[in-house]
Amino acid sequence: MIVVINPSGSAGHSFKGLHAYCAHDAGSSTTTERVEWMTTRNLASDDPDQAWRIMAATAMAQNALKASAGIAATGRKSSAHVMHIVLSFHEEEGRSPEDMQAAADELLSELGATGGRGKHKPIRVQRASEHQAIYYAHSDTDSRHLHIMLNRVHGEHGVLLPSSNDQLKASRWAQAYSERHGTEHATPDRQINNAARDKGEYVKGKRRSLKRAFEEERAAKAANDNDIVEAVLAAQAKKDAALALKGRNMKALHAQAWDQLAESHKARRAAIQSEARRALNKKRADIRDSFRPQWTALDRAQKAEQKTFEALEASFLGRARNVLSTLQKSRNIEDEQNKGLLTQGFRVVVSATERRALFDKAQAAKRRQLQKAQDARMADAALRAKAARDDKLEANRRHFEEERNQLKKRQQSQTSAYGQEWRVRNVERTAALEDARKKAALQADLQSSWRKNAKTDGEDARLAYLAKLIDARGAFDRANGAERDPRSHERDREIDRDRDD
Repeated sequence: MIVVINPSGSAGHSFKGLHAYCAHDAGSSTTTERVEWMTTRNLASDDPDQAWRIMAATAMAQNALKASAGIAATGRKSSAHVMHIVLSFHEEEGRSPEDMQAAADELLSELGATGGRGKHKPIRVQRASEHQAIYYAHSDTDSRHLHIMLNRVHGEHGVLLPSSNDQLKASRWAQAYSERHGTEHATPDRQINNAARDKGEYVKGKRRSLKRAFEEERAAKAANDNDIVEAVLAAQAKKDAALALKGRNMKALHAQAWDQLAESHKARRAAIQSEARRALNKKRADIRDSFRPQWTALDRAQKAEQKTFEALEASFLGRARNVLSTLQKSRNIEDEQNKGLLTQGFRVVVSATERRALFDKAQAAKRRQLQKAQDARMADAALRAKAARDDKLEANRRHFEEERNQLKKRQQSQTSAYGQEWRVRNVERTAALEDARKKAALQADLQSSWRKNAKTDGEDARLAYLAKLIDARGAFDRANGAERDPRSHERDREIDRDRDD
């Protein structure tokens, strides 16, 4: 048993396109010779032509399904709703329709995971076996195989199928299935890889060939299993590998560019915040410096007042002056404990302690008044600094948006150009393999003619006919822009020597 989830690590977008491929012969939209049978799962119709339309409509109604199920339209957003799975059965495994369907049902029950948590709802377990699917049984290769087109959007609540590590889950299931049927010997690498994973090692499966390249290679080998085709296949495989490496490098560079963009934005933002803090601290220091003369003058004046107050307390007339001076200063003091001017005056007259306390309150009020003025300047400076910082942060955000849009546009252009390179590569590969098949056919004709003429017309006639065919081969090569094998020149010289003899 071999299970492949296509495309590896992602999903497709067209139910119609995948159905057209699975429900018909390869390269045809009308014939169905390779399709043995089809059936559906979790669909109201058993007709595959109607079923794929229902699947597409379900995917389009994802948000409505979520709303009707009371699920917020949040979570993962994706338009890749089509999942394509292929099961390839070993000849010793059960391959009846019932056996193949049972295997597919079993696999789908393994795929999926624990879903999200809805409001006031328990955690939801979601498996692929709950989703809409169409099974297609094919018999166009040596091994019987089953295609599954699965709708990743749940038909009842619209939640996307969790698909983390699906290929690994499929590998585990396929190994267990093979062991139950005694066919595990056919896939020794899978057993080794899974055993290594059980030990905690990271094992990456072998990368599969591009579908188009694989089909062309299979067709070329089937038509001409010889050195010419093998050499061309090897050369084309190297070119495919080089272009694939270029794509992986481009993808890595793209990811690196996004990381660098995010880091530069983060660094600029941090620099703006740091500069704003430094500017505010400096402004606060400047304000403190500007108020320092006032604080010095106030401190000097209040110390002088204290000396005068203490000196006057030594005589009756001095105490009288202190009473009048203290009462005058106390008018600006807000004190809920004051009992009125008359009561306060009496207490100040009769008590030296009351006079001193009221004197100290008056001086403290002066200091608070100056501190309030300084704090107001500080608050104004903080507001101005915050406004300047916010302006710079907004400018930085706009700069980031512009850089991001430019990077996105540039990478989209590079990705598009890379896709064009693959289209050109596909055309070149097809042409090279077609040319190889023609050359192989010509070589077979040369060999057949050589043997035929050697038996019937003798050595001279054989050599003459062979020379004619070699000339034709050279004309063919020149017409197709091919370089001749250097060894062919030596063969030509040998033929010329034979003619001279």
